[in-house]
Amino acid sequence: MKSQGFGARLSLMRSAVLAVVVVLLPVSTATWAVENRESVLLVNTLQEKNPEFMIDLHGNVHASLLRLEILRFEATTAVQDGIDRMEGDPARTELVNALYQVLGFVKDPASTSWLERKLGSQQRQAIYDHYLPYWQDHIGLGFGNNEGFGGWRWLTGRDRWISFFIDAHRIEPSPDRRVELMNILKGFDDPAAMEFFMSQSDTARDPREILLVEAYLHQHEMPIDRVRIAAAVDILKKDAGNRDLLIGTADALRNEAFVPYLIDTLDVAAENITPLQYNSQDVLQGTTYQLEIKGKAAWNEWFSKHRNEGRAQWVQSAMNAFKERLARDPADAKAWFARKASYRWNDVDALPLIRDVLLPKTTFQSEIAGWVNMSYTEFRRPQLKPIADQLARHPEKLEGWAKELLIERRFISESRHVRWEEYVKKSNMRV
Repeated sequence: MKSQGFGARLSLMRSAVLAVVVVLLPVSTATWAVENRESVLLVNTLQEKNPEFMIDLHGNVHASLLRLEILRFEATTAVQDGIDRMEGDPARTELVNALYQVLGFVKDPASTSWLERKLGSQQRQAIYDHYLPYWQDHIGLGFGNNEGFGGWRWLTGRDRWISFFIDAHRIEPSPDRRVELMNILKGFDDPAAMEFFMSQSDTARDPREILLVEAYLHQHEMPIDRVRIAAAVDILKKDAGNRDLLIGTADALRNEAFVPYLIDTLDVAAENITPLQYNSQDVLQGTTYQLEIKGKAAWNEWFSKHRNEGRAQWVQSAMNAFKERLARDPADAKAWFARKASYRWNDVDALPLIRDVLLPKTTFQSEIAGWVNMSYTEFRRPQLKPIADQLARHPEKLEGWAKELLIERRFISESRHVRWEEYVKKSNMRV
């Protein structure tokens, strides 16, 4: 019989040690130790790894951290215990930060009590620095289209999470942190989140919070305060550090008050994106529905002529011009819509045109699927569903990419079922 290798002997030793611990612990604790043996061993063995290799340059985690993410809620207690045990040890800083990432990735609602204790302790900064970033949906472009973790298919305990973030916001004295928490809450369409934002419309004083509140209300078809929006934009535009928030809320609100700022910043490229992307141009087009204007001089000339009309009139003028193009040259109108309008007319103001004019035309069906995808939020689903359902009746008439978009938005049923383990592995394949 072959002798056991070192790895096998080490595994037996660990099991023996764990068995002794189990005997000495109370029954409930012993049961937990047995059921979570793998996660405990993973956290312990990570202590022996080089902390510089916990997470690579692309954000992919070490194999042991990946396994903890796959174990998901089963590993929560072991991960929390590991943080509690090692936090404060300078040699373990990188590992502790990585364990916070595991918790932020899996989002176990059972961890809210532990998180509340951390927020009330000297480690509260670590929660904001290393845990909350894995909840925050970027404030920039996509405020409306990307519904945040409130629409994440894997999220459980929604009510518990919303309550946790609202309570954290209520007791947080830092304006910067309050904005971070509000940026998370804006991803939820639930009644408790709506009630929170409605209450904040009366109490918010920080101009950043004001814009997030007004953007949320607008996205959920509730009354907004245009005077407060204009005042907040006027204050925030003086600081380049507010760029992402201004762009994101401008994209969500589509309000006239943002137009001068967007024109002034047309030449500001988005950071860390190649090829260069100029978000002010994109948001300006979405706000005005004018898709052929380029450059500050041309935009200033257009705005000087039309600034007193208001957005509703800008949209209607653009719709009328497109209908004329459609009547004159249907093929050209289709190509133009696919290339430009489906990306920038991505709000419900274009819905009557889509539903009444384009949907009856079978040649536009794939382009309409693209528009549905770009205009989608969970809150808008009931408005978009009749259009998507009509497209879904004949998926064979859709181009492949268009069918895939409707599958992703759950308008076309598909037998595929992505397991949690597959999702975790795919999320750690960043290049």
